[in-house]
Amino acid sequence: MPGSERGMIMKPARLSLIIIVLAAVISLEGCAPKVWSVDFTDYQNETLSDWSDQTHLSPADYVHDGTGLYFDNHVLIAPFGFDTDFTLTLNFKLDVGAGNSIPKMQVGLVGYYFVPGMLDSVDNLYAEFANLGDGGIDYYNLYDSSVSKDYKITVDGLKPSADNELVLIKTGNHIKVLMNDSVLSDVDYEYCWMDYFYPFIYLDTSSQDQIRLMAISVEYKGSRQSRD
Repeated sequence: MPGSERGMIMKPARLSLIIIVLAAVISLEGCAPKVWSVDFTDYQNETLSDWSDQTHLSPADYVHDGTGLYFDNHVLIAPFGFDTDFTLTLNFKLDVGAGNSIPKMQVGLVGYYFVPGMLDSVDNLYAEFANLGDGGIDYYNLYDSSVSKDYKITVDGLKPSADNELVLIKTGNHIKVLMNDSVLSDVDYEYCWMDYFYPFIYLDTSSQDQIRLMAISVEYKGSRQSRD
């Protein structure tokens, strides 16, 4: 067969291949995860005014500067909720001396709004950490609409005087919680059912300025919804 004829026959095949490749690229781009994030150390640009800030107990304290975000007895609810599957990552720094600890930290997901101290009145899914920094009395609990789902007498992977990364991975009705790559929970939840899951953070530090929130991010493939 003459070369010119072979070229005429091969061109449609090459065109079809190009179309298939382009379609695959477009499809992959459509499935690429989206990311919402806040850098708490960039305090000049991150005003956090779009967060819901609720005082839980008195006295309460709040500091936002170049070292990050510190607060005591506040509940912060993110401005966006997320549906379907997503991964929440919270970076924080502990600087807890011997014999000291942070009484409580809660990080998790709730509906649009809740009253501080009244988590049992709404659907929720959150990790609770108590006595952070003291390896002798710290513990961890995972709550599924205020029902204890997973309890551990120590917070595996926690670094009492260093940077830490807490990760919550939601897949369907499954939740996986990791502290610095150490798995704390890997379970199905039963009671928490929300259209959109809003991240929240609560700190009770007993006025001990020994924890700084550095950044939070949510990687998601579904959609997000503003509280406004």
